Amino acid sequence: KNEITHVLDASHPNDTKISVQTQKWCRAVEVKFLNITRSGWHAKAGDRWHTVAREADVVHVITDPSRVFLATGRMRLSEFSNLDHCYLYCRQIDVAPDAFPFLNGEYVLCHPPFSVEDEMALFERLKIDWLVLRNAGGERSMSKLIAARHLGLPVAMIDRPAAVSPSVETVDQALEWLKAC
Repeated sequence: KNEITHVLDASHPNDTKISVQTQKWCRAVEVKFLNITRSGWHAKAGDRWHTVAREADVVHVITDPSRVFLATGRMRLSEFSNLDHCYLYCRQIDVAPDAFPFLNGEYVLCHPPFSVEDEMALFERLKIDWLVLRNAGGERSMSKLIAARHLGLPVAMIDRPAAVSPSVETVDQALEWLKAC
């Protein structure tokens, strides 16, 4: 029988529920716990970011009728019901099982990977005025932010929750932690 002595939690940085539950389990059974949360994105020169605490707060920065690209996934679409003055696009990599939940929007079916050029072409084709996303960090998803910067698009950046502690940002740091235990 294998005995678990350490847990490395690398859950999505914007979904801390799993991390919190894992940490509680580890405490209860006296297993060492470490969260790995990659660094969030940081605005660079030319970015037009408007940081908000949660999805429902986006309405406070997108006040005019706009064409909005939601890069937040369909599971959180209900949080944007207050953007009824905008037309919403939500990218999906698979056909959505249900119709778009609002009359003022639609799904856009696209398959990764998405280059900066692909993102720019998509935003221009859809005449996007705003990009909305959660601060997930990571290199693979940067293309949409770089495209927004090149096109001068404003970005509503939904802040990420605080990482569960103890936490490191890289796998190398986690391996060092394991060696030190």
